[in-house]
Amino acid sequence: VITAALLVASGIAVAQVPVSRYELLYQGEEVLDKETRLIWRRCANGMQRAQDRCAGKPSGNGGIDNDLLRRGRETPWRVPTQAELLSLVLQPNPGQDRSKAVVDEAAFPDTPRDKFVAKGMRGDVMPYVDFSTGQPGESRPLFRYPLRFVRDAPGNPQSGKRQDQ
Repeated sequence: VITAALLVASGIAVAQVPVSRYELLYQGEEVLDKETRLIWRRCANGMQRAQDRCAGKPSGNGGIDNDLLRRGRETPWRVPTQAELLSLVLQPNPGQDRSKAVVDEAAFPDTPRDKFVAKGMRGDVMPYVDFSTGQPGESRPLFRYPLRFVRDAPGNPQSGKRQDQ
C-alpha cells in the first residue's frame, strides 16, 4: 500500500491496488483483521516466525478439549470458531489445488494446507476449516490437525459473544 502511494504520488498509475484488511502487530507476531476486529497469531501453533515467514512444523490438537481450553481461560488466546476460521478464507479452492493459498499469504505466510481445528466439539465430532480448499467440515478428532489461535481486539463489539459458538 505504501509502495502504491509512492507510485501514485510520483505520477505512475496503479491499477486496482487492494487495501489490505490486515494489519501486522507486535513486530509481525500477530495480525489484526480490521473487518472482524479479531487478532490472530500470524503463524500456526508450533511454528515460529522467521523474518516474514513461518518456519517449523505446526503442532496438532492433542488434548484440545482440556489443555487448550483451560489455557484459553488464563490468557486472551482461544481456539476460534468455525465461522471465525472461515473469515480468513479469501476464495474457496474446491479443486483442491494445494499449490494455491486460500488465505492472504502476506498476512499468514506458510499456512499449512491442512484442516485447522475449530472450537465446538460435539460428542466425538470436531469442526474444522480445510485451508487447502477453504471449505468447512466435521470429523472425528485427529491429533495432527493444526491450530491458529485468536483473540478479540480491544473494543470489539462481539467480544465474549463468540466463546460458546
